[in-house]
Amino acid sequence: MRIVGTVVVACLLAVQGGVAAAEPATRATTSWGTPSLDVGAGVRAQLDREGVEVVDRTRCTIESPDLFSYRREGQLSGRQAGVIRRSR
Repeated sequence: MRIVGTVVVACLLAVQGGVAAAEPATRATTSWGTPSLDVGAGVRAQLDREGVEVVDRTRCTIESPDLFSYRREGQLSGRQAGVIRRSR
C-alpha cells in the first residue's frame, strides 16, 4: 500500500500547455479555466498501472496553512521533501 499526500491541487496549479504529455492522467484545468497539472492524479495512475494499492490523503499545500507553500508564502516559505522508495 502507498499513500499519496500533499500536492498543489489541480484547480490552483496553472502550467504551460504540453506539460502533461508524459502522463495524460495529470491533465486538468484551474478554477479560472487555464491548463493545469494534477500531480496526485498522475502519481496515482502510475501506481495503479503497477498494481500498487493507493491510499489518497491529498492535502493542498496552498490551502493548508500547516504545510509549506512557495506559491502561497513566496520566498519566506519553508521547504518540504518527499521520498519514494521501491522495494522488491
